[in-house]
Amino acid sequence: MNDSKPNEHSTGSRVLLGGRFGIAHAALPLGMWFGFAAVVVIGTAKDDRPITSEMSNAAVALLSVTGPMLGGIARGFQECCVEASLRLLPWCLGALAVAVAAQWFVRPSGFWRHATRLSVWTLAWSVWFGGAVLSGAHAFS
Repeated sequence: MNDSKPNEHSTGSRVLLGGRFGIAHAALPLGMWFGFAAVVVIGTAKDDRPITSEMSNAAVALLSVTGPMLGGIARGFQECCVEASLRLLPWCLGALAVAVAAQWFVRPSGFWRHATRLSVWTLAWSVWFGGAVLSGAHAFS
């Protein structure tokens, strides 16, 4: 008799969407976003002035979820900042597209396949938030 539940991997993580995405697939980007936002808030807490005149530091931290579009949005859509953001966008979206494809085309059977899928997923979200860092560095320089 099989004691495992039909909606769990061998690692025990809950899965969604027919076994393609698990709770970790939602927790990783959320954790990265909260971590990045916390770094921005803590890093700017010592300054009395906001990073940008258009919005508060906390708003900029929350906007980090927009990835490479952060700089363009935070600077009120100034032309040079939007152009820099749009130059980064295809690379960041490409990384996420590869990660989503890996989730759909690599079956989560076995430890190594599951680990590979989560590694690709984590790397793609690192590229996305790295785009926010680069875009913000351009906008706030």
